[in-house]
Formats: sequence, C-alpha cells, structure tokens
Amino acid sequence: MKAINISGVWLGCLLFCSNALAECDGQWQVDFTPAAAQVDTKGQGVWIPAHVSVDRGLNTCAEQLLLRQPQSGPLMLQGQSTMADYQLMRANRQTLNQIGRDYFVLPVQGMHKVDFWVYVAKGQLLEPGRYQGLLDVKLQGAKLGEQSWQQHAFEYTVTPFVRVKLSGVSGQWLQAVGTSVHVNLGDLSQRNQRELPVYVESNTLVSMRVSSKHAGALVHTSNAQNRVPYKMLFAGQEIVLTSEALLDIAQRPLMGKNVSLVFENQASPFARAGHYEDVVTVSIFAR
Repeated sequence: MKAINISGVWLGCLLFCSNALAECDGQWQVDFTPAAAQVDTKGQGVWIPAHVSVDRGLNTCAEQLLLRQPQSGPLMLQGQSTMADYQLMRANRQTLNQIGRDYFVLPVQGMHKVDFWVYVAKGQLLEPGRYQGLLDVKLQGAKLGEQSWQQHAFEYTVTPFVRVKLSGVSGQWLQAVGTSVHVNLGDLSQRNQRELPVYVESNTLVSMRVSSKHAGALVHTSNAQNRVPYKMLFAGQEIVLTSEALLDIAQRPLMGKNVSLVFENQASPFARAGHYEDVVTVSIFAR
C-alpha cells in the first residue's frame, strides 16, 4: 500500500491560507454625508452622498458590497411622525442591481473607494424634522469567506423653509420694497381699494407678522396732524393695525400659494389736499 504524506498537505494548506489572510487584511467603512445633500432642480428629490472605503490589501479581495434594510423590506427613513422611502443609486445616479427584493449590490471590484447615493424621491416635500436611515451592509468576495453583517445609520434633517414674493401691482399705489409696503391709496375723497399679491412656498405652517408705522392711518406727508384711517384685509378679514398683528396664512403650501393683502379706505371728502401714505412692514416666516 502506498503511503500518503498527510503532513505535507496540511503544511501546504496552512501556507496558502495564511498568505490569503494576509492579502485580505484591512478595514472597511461606509460613510454618509447628509450635510452635502443635493436637491433636484427639476423635481422634488434629494440626493445624499455616501461611499464605502476599503483598505489597500483588503480591496484586492473585495468584489461587492451587499446592502439591505434591517429585517428586510423596502428602504425607509424613519421620522418623528412620518416615514419616507428611498433608493440606493450608483455614482452615475443609476439604480443598484438587486438580488431578490431585499438585497442591493454595489460593485467594488478591487477599488479603494466607491461612491453611491441615497436618493429620497420626495425629500423636498418632507415635513421638517430629523429622519434616520438604517442599513445592514456586508463586504463580499471569494477570498473573504463568510462575513457578518454590519449596521450603519445615517440621519437627514429637513429644515423649515419659506419662500415669499411681494409683487408690486400696476400703477404707483402700492410699492413693495423688501418687507416694507408703501401704501398710497390715491384720491381720498372717494373710496379706494388696492390689492397686493403675495406668493408663498413652504414645507410647514406659514405665519405673517404685520405692523403699521402710523397705526392704520394714512398720514399727510407735509402735515402729520392730518390723518385718514384705512383698513387692511386678509382672506376677507380685517387686520387690526393699531398694534402688531400675527396670523397664520397657509399650512404647508409646498407647491406654492397665492394670497393677497387688500388695503381700502372710505371716502373722506373733507381731507386736506396733498399726499398721504403709510408704511406697512410684512414679515412672513415658517413655524
């Protein structure tokens, strides 16, 4: 019977395995950068940059990164009161390949760093607040053997915003300069009504603070003793201008909303001739 050199087989395996382990030594890490998120210019999405870094040595053995939602299921961001779905995209903003329904594959193929994106399709429409994402990730490669899952978390913060435009109307009666409106209603011997269009966009409740320099009166520019009262209305309701007024004007007008401020006076046939005006300060903000 021919003898088999068992010790030589084991010695060869030990040498090969130790070399393979040394070749694949190193660490790897997945990082997210929500602070550098980019918004769609022609859509409602938000792109959060991310990348996987693989140490040199280990990267020669790494073939792909496997990603999944913990406990499987669709990829979701968890907010305080709402959830939002998202997608994982390549650096070129194409979708990652999937294995089944729950596993996403990011090719590494020996690279030291691979960029990818977290894409929140309706990220610009989310309610203000903090949203957390969790991902199970695992580096794979033929030389790496079976690897355990690592869990990585990231947060995306949606800040309240409001965009406002005070539009000047035709003619010289209402002139909007910044947040101040110079009110001149024309011939005060007759009843006048002027409208100031206001356009607002916001992802939260929008409020307006209004104050009048002359407490709701048009004042003669040469003789301040001569005053003519007027009214300011919003949505058909009078805003009392004797002191600063605060009112809510829109609830999350995401797609934009047009509102109007209306100024009107009753006829004052005995008012002294001359130029009368008031300055109204309008501050619109998100709450």
